[in-house]
Amino acid sequence: MYTHRIVISLISYLITFVLAIENKAEAARLARHLVESDRGIGTISTVFPEGHGLQGHPFSLEAYYAPCYRNGSLTVLMMPISQSFNNILHNEDHNATISVMPLDGTARASNYRVGLIGHISEIDKRSSNGMGDEGSRLRECYLSTHPDSAIWVPPHGVPHNSYFARFDIDHVWYTGGFGDSHYIGYIPESLYSVSTAESNVIII
Repeated sequence: MYTHRIVISLISYLITFVLAIENKAEAARLARHLVESDRGIGTISTVFPEGHGLQGHPFSLEAYYAPCYRNGSLTVLMMPISQSFNNILHNEDHNATISVMPLDGTARASNYRVGLIGHISEIDKRSSNGMGDEGSRLRECYLSTHPDSAIWVPPHGVPHNSYFARFDIDHVWYTGGFGDSHYIGYIPESLYSVSTAESNVIII
């Protein structure tokens, strides 16, 4: 009888395990959902550039972003006063990583999170300054996620100069939670870029 119970418990566990495992497509959808629904707040990680007194050291701070592109690229606000963005500008490839986790107060260790490994791409000057059709769309998209930033977005940002730039994603690292039931690993950028997530943001 005891052995019988063990076998039944093992079968039940294996069935639950198989059903619970996320594949890459599911992980990509969940990652897009997290990035596009979690208030547009992430941690941006950069490295101090060559010649700096802290050359080679990592530097991370929370930063705003807005999901304004269908392929998953993000809109960020560049400010000359920001150490993060100065590190990016002085890096030849303009590399950075943006990490996103749920901000709902749930347990961090067992929750899903994503690391977007990519680079900053400058857009045309008029659009980056919040002017013209695309500039207006970027403003609208960014402010729909961060209405509190109205005073400092271009073209009339105060007290610091600012301009819009695009964060393009090269690699995606996903941790779905504990590895016995969730996907942990890289998600192909080609898969992430075509995944969809329900969102209220204004996509360009």
